[in-house]
This record gives sequence, structure tokens and C-alpha cells, in this order.
Amino acid sequence: MTPTNQRKPSRPCKSIYGRLRKTTSYSQEQAAELLDLGLRTLQAYEEGQRHPSLITAVQMARLYGW
Repeated sequence: MTPTNQRKPSRPCKSIYGRLRKTTSYSQEQAAELLDLGLRTLQAYEEGQRHPSLITAVQMARLYGW
């Protein structure tokens, strides 16, 4: 896991999922672990390459405070 004070350069988010995550202090690695997702899966959601199931989208919204 990457410590929060050592952030990797971020790529632009093409979907709401990455923008929501960035309103929290969670890194992609932390969010993926908490959501029980693979890191590449979360990245694909954030880049608009894949769409989460309704259940996963609700879990993401709850985790990110929506």
C-alpha cells in the first residue's frame, strides 16, 4: 500500500468514480482493498473502461460518503 504522503502521479479520471474517490483520503489501493476489488478493476472503473455492478456502485458511493 502506498502511504498517503507519497502519492503517485494521478491520471485524469474519465468517470465519476475517480472524482468521488479523490474527495476522500483513499488511494486507489486502499479503496480497492476496502471494496474487495482488484486494483486494475477499480482503475478500469475510474478510467471509464468498465462499469461496476449496481451493488459495487452503491458500495463505492457509501465508502466515498455519498
